[in-house]
Amino acid sequence: YFAEMPWFALDYSDRKLSAKLNSACGVDGIPALVVLDRDLKVITTEGREAVSADPKGEELPWHPKPVKDLSQGPGAINETKTVVVFCETQDAAQQRGIEEALRPLAERYLEKQQSSDGEEPLEFSFMMCKSPDGLSSKVRGMSGLPTLPPKPHEHPLEKKAGGGGWGCDGCG
Repeated sequence: YFAEMPWFALDYSDRKLSAKLNSACGVDGIPALVVLDRDLKVITTEGREAVSADPKGEELPWHPKPVKDLSQGPGAINETKTVVVFCETQDAAQQRGIEEALRPLAERYLEKQQSSDGEEPLEFSFMMCKSPDGLSSKVRGMSGLPTLPPKPHEHPLEKKAGGGGWGCDGCG
């Protein structure tokens, strides 16, 4: 792949330099995209998710948002204590209101981490589940929360015994 990449990349054989760069940028695995500013300070280690959410680069350079949307990726949910608000059944206006209520507290924690020049880890992250699709159901399940009833369906739906979610006879 090295020869096909349209950007600068380290040669895979240079493991020593790769380890230094991974350490400096907080990279634990691949694929990873770290966005740096002109002074080589880390803007975000979640560049891969940012590019997926904003493929046209309209929000470039993708500074971290105080309140993230789970549909754009899990971020550091495994490494950082994360306040997750499940609001999949709320309309867009209610979701905006929830985000506005969370933002001041989320900004305080983000600013605290940024003022340490990234030396201190983010104490708390804030995330919203706005859609029942994607990672939302997985995070619900891992958290021991009940599954959401499915959207309107052509066959009668019944809650499956044993916590297996919802199903119908017509879909198998």
